[in-house]
Amino acid sequence: MGIEMIGIDHNTADIDIRMIFSFTKKNTEELYTYMKRMQGIAGCVLLSTCNRMELWVSTAGNRSGDLYGILCGFRGVEPERYRDYFTFRKEREAVLHLFRLAGGTLLPHSG
Repeated sequence: MGIEMIGIDHNTADIDIRMIFSFTKKNTEELYTYMKRMQGIAGCVLLSTCNRMELWVSTAGNRSGDLYGILCGFRGVEPERYRDYFTFRKEREAVLHLFRLAGGTLLPHSG
């Protein structure tokens, strides 16, 4: 089992770009249904606010695939256009980021 995260926020993208990847309650449910069909994804959580969107997935087995490509496919946008706006994290780095986010602080972590 592994953890992956992809995110976009106000530090990397203007509001116009973030809006392309923002989610309402309705399309969050659609994304969850879409993600359930992806091989190797055991579960997912989406955080979508006016300042950020982060998609967290737990993976099973030897999942191969591009989480960014899946997200762009769901949104119907060309992946080449937006990749530089996104942050990608896996395993320990993803878990540490989640703990800092849940704890209300995104201060840099040392160690």
